[in-house]
Amino acid sequence: MNSYQIATAEQPYFSDATIFANSAALTRAFVMQDYEIGMHAQEFFEINIITRGHGIHYIEHNLLPAECGDVFILPPNIQHGYTGGAGFDVAHLLISNQFMKKYLSELQTLPAFYLLFNAEPLIRQTNKQPLFLSLSGEDFEKTKTIFQQINQLTEIHSAATFIQSNALSIILISILCSSYAEQFNTTDILKEDEAFMQALAFIHERFDEKINISTLASIAKLSRSSFIRRFHEVCHMPPATYLRKVRIDAAAHMLTNTNLSISEIALRVGFYDTSHFVRSFIRDKNCSPNQYRKKVDVLC
Repeated sequence: MNSYQIATAEQPYFSDATIFANSAALTRAFVMQDYEIGMHAQEFFEINIITRGHGIHYIEHNLLPAECGDVFILPPNIQHGYTGGAGFDVAHLLISNQFMKKYLSELQTLPAFYLLFNAEPLIRQTNKQPLFLSLSGEDFEKTKTIFQQINQLTEIHSAATFIQSNALSIILISILCSSYAEQFNTTDILKEDEAFMQALAFIHERFDEKINISTLASIAKLSRSSFIRRFHEVCHMPPATYLRKVRIDAAAHMLTNTNLSISEIALRVGFYDTSHFVRSFIRDKNCSPNQYRKKVDVLC
């Protein structure tokens, strides 16, 4: 049995340390045939594309049909599993946390990136309707080819193939984001959730500005109280907490990829009081910004 198929009680999560151990590759791609797996989670992003047949995808407390062409984006630490068995094939792209840190600046410029990788997975956990991406035609064939190429490259351990693998992964993600942007703008389903996702996208795109709940509620086409209630249902936290986490994650990226001062980073992510920023960072990351920067430097 393939080691990817089972999450044992002793090892409940797939982690960067186990999946990407002893390799400079930052992504891994493979196709699991006749696929079934119990509930499990991973500590990195995962892209699943159904390449043959149909089955059921269990995500947290929800159950969704999984048909050929369906795309599932799985953020870290999301419990999920599949039933399908004979004739049900699932392509996997495992994306290390280091990959996301390294290429976030480029990825966040892609159309609908935050919608597809942040907002949509949250809504999918609480909604049984088909709001997720489904590929067909040329885009579907392109993604299958890219999966095969990445899989072949990661078997060859060289600097050149690792660079090619990373580039192909970015191309695949860009295809998914462009397809989702087109689907998101043309679909007629679930208008209330589409508007809500626009509000989440607004947070990710404008987190460095002053954002109030009334503005977000207006974008979501909900009353203030209905927006707060829906936000709790989808994100399991208040809007202010979600905004803080987005800002802190952006700050963490700047700490590891720039030489900006702590006060400058605080301003750039929307904190106008450096001491407030430091307290918020410690609350979310369990260390100060300076400690975080030093710790990452040591790991690198």
